[in-house]
Amino acid sequence: MDYKLTVLCAFIAGCLLFTSASAARDSCNRAIDLVFVLDSSGSINNANPRNWQQLLEFVNKIVSMRTIGSNDTRVGVVRYSTDVVSWIYLNSYDNKNDLMNAIARIPYDGKSTNIAGGILQMRSVQFTAAHGDRPGVPNVAIVVTDGVSIIRPECTIPEAEQAHKQGIAMFSIGVTSKVDSAEVIGISSPPHTPNTYVFFAQDFRNVDNIATKIFNATCNARPPPGSAVSPTSATP
Repeated sequence: MDYKLTVLCAFIAGCLLFTSASAARDSCNRAIDLVFVLDSSGSINNANPRNWQQLLEFVNKIVSMRTIGSNDTRVGVVRYSTDVVSWIYLNSYDNKNDLMNAIARIPYDGKSTNIAGGILQMRSVQFTAAHGDRPGVPNVAIVVTDGVSIIRPECTIPEAEQAHKQGIAMFSIGVTSKVDSAEVIGISSPPHTPNTYVFFAQDFRNVDNIATKIFNATCNARPPPGSAVSPTSATP
């Protein structure tokens, strides 16, 4: 094949691929209220002192793929350890750069694992009108853990089930082989489908590899079946 023709074909193929990827990304950027619930327990950085920073980079990679704004996606962040703190509320930032800078500065805690407390904070504090939750906009949560519940472990699944009933689409991510896979699966929205609502990563070096999968999964997030919010009435 002529060299110029080869180059032209490669250019056209690249443009088509870029256009297709851009179209898919645009179709995913409907408005959602998105809250990250992040494990900041001692095991995170004990294994590798870079793990917490890699987790924040993972969050920012997902944020970078979304359109952020008062009429687009809003983002909140809950950090849980022994103490549970809402570091960023849904109405804290409407500017993507400011939001990503704030996420990058969230400090590491390093105490015990309180998944139940993190989910409670997410559903009862973050998803409220006072902190930016919008009517008619899908509520989506991404819960990340690298271990098992230590504080009130008996409450973890009931708290998740209550969030399901409130119509929050729940994605769960278990990092490392030390997680309780049944717990991670139980946190996610029914039907707890692997690689749709439940994800696993070998370590924090690999969690970045599933960021695009998580982004794509949130495109189709719907309120859990039987929740207070009907999937048919949710914002498409």
